[in-house]
Amino acid sequence: MPTISKTSFIQYLQCKKLFWTSSNAPVQIPWLPRQLDQLRQQEGRQVEEYAQRIFHDALQIARNVPLMEILAQSREALLAPIFNRPIFNPIIQAQELIAEIDILLPLENGDFDLYEVKSSTETKDHYLPQIAFQKCVLTSAGLKINHAYLLAINNKYVRYGEIEPNKLFNKSDITEGVDNLAQEIGHRISMVKEVIGSKECPEVEIGAHCDCPYECPMKSVCWEKVDNTSYNIFTLNRMKADAKWALFNQGITRNADIPAKIKLMPRQRIQIQAEKTGQIHLNKKALKEFLDGIIYPVSFLDFETVAPAVPWIDGTKPYQQLPFQFSLHKLDAPEENPYDFGWIWGGNGEIWQSMLFQLKQFLGKTGSIIAYNASFEKNVLKMAVKMQPEYGDWLDGVLERFIDLLVPFRNFVLYHPGQHGSASLKSVLPALTGQKYDHLQVQNGEMAGWTFRKMLESEDEAESNGLRGDLEKYCRLDTFGMVLILKKLRELSR
Repeated sequence: MPTISKTSFIQYLQCKKLFWTSSNAPVQIPWLPRQLDQLRQQEGRQVEEYAQRIFHDALQIARNVPLMEILAQSREALLAPIFNRPIFNPIIQAQELIAEIDILLPLENGDFDLYEVKSSTETKDHYLPQIAFQKCVLTSAGLKINHAYLLAINNKYVRYGEIEPNKLFNKSDITEGVDNLAQEIGHRISMVKEVIGSKECPEVEIGAHCDCPYECPMKSVCWEKVDNTSYNIFTLNRMKADAKWALFNQGITRNADIPAKIKLMPRQRIQIQAEKTGQIHLNKKALKEFLDGIIYPVSFLDFETVAPAVPWIDGTKPYQQLPFQFSLHKLDAPEENPYDFGWIWGGNGEIWQSMLFQLKQFLGKTGSIIAYNASFEKNVLKMAVKMQPEYGDWLDGVLERFIDLLVPFRNFVLYHPGQHGSASLKSVLPALTGQKYDHLQVQNGEMAGWTFRKMLESEDEAESNGLRGDLEKYCRLDTFGMVLILKKLRELSR
């Protein structure tokens, strides 16, 4: 029988089909491991390393060696533990159960305290079963666990100078919650053994569990029929998840098949009608009013940000959005060709001054500033000026010039059936203009953030320059895409 790890146990809790496939036929799981998952794991390990700095004189179990060697080192450390000398990353096996523990702290009476490190800023419901499983493995291996603790990121911590691990983390005693799950976990493990030993993969209908607590890597397989259904109910704008699942469970998959007795919002009716006719919905009067508010020359602005768990620079908190790039297109008049500027942070501490200086030159003193979901760009600027107060007067003049290009799409002044219920730039741009992102190496904001991290870490100049070029192409398309959308809106308004 294959071993049952914490990861596979959590897979079982989410979906028996995922668990069985991962354990018995892993090659059937598409795109695994995913690049972004690997990069998130890298950040998780960095967080773990900072958590370990809270402790002293630790015994670190080797990681990049064969599993049998890790198990041997772990057994040896647990056979003769030293009081108050923590053991980092032991892997414990008890028959078919196996678990890697973040931190085990030996106590004077021979018991242990269990520490789990998480990159989140709170104790989430799905953490307790994970930690309860670890305790079950440890108990089965003959160890007695006194307390279980969670070390989670303190989102109120502000970095000044070197990272202070004791302030970066909040320590929560979760012993009671873990112990309350003990009997249930034991019962679940018995059921896990039955499923893993089955010759047939369990059939599991799709449901809300496909995205809870994580997006399932089998989703593209299980959802193929739904995804291949044009204008399916899961794309209906602002319909609550439970309402969508209620329709699906009645055998309704297409928006067009929603019964007339179902109460829908006006925007949802607009979406369904556009999908039925294949025609754009347009409130020409409202669109003209929006366009009349635009003053030339127009600047199109887009920021890319990264939100590291461990703050990179002074004055920032965990997961605070840190701008590392902007793209700016300018259009002096409606019929003229746009020209563009760009900026990417070099990784030093001068981010705010560098960015604001460039923007002040490029934005000028007149004309509208167009952004897509402009509150984001405005908040980035406010944060930057908070760090560089001498730009305060300039910022007041800039903020009042912003126009949000999202507004006509969010308010369904215009709706194209190709948007599939979404008003995001990534949906509107290809629907209205045919321009897509799929030819780019970087195709969304999260990929941009990780590409920037790789660029900073790279010691190969050619690789670094290539990554920089990928970032420039992506961010430039965001602002050029707004230029194309505005042009299309003007055509439609005539």
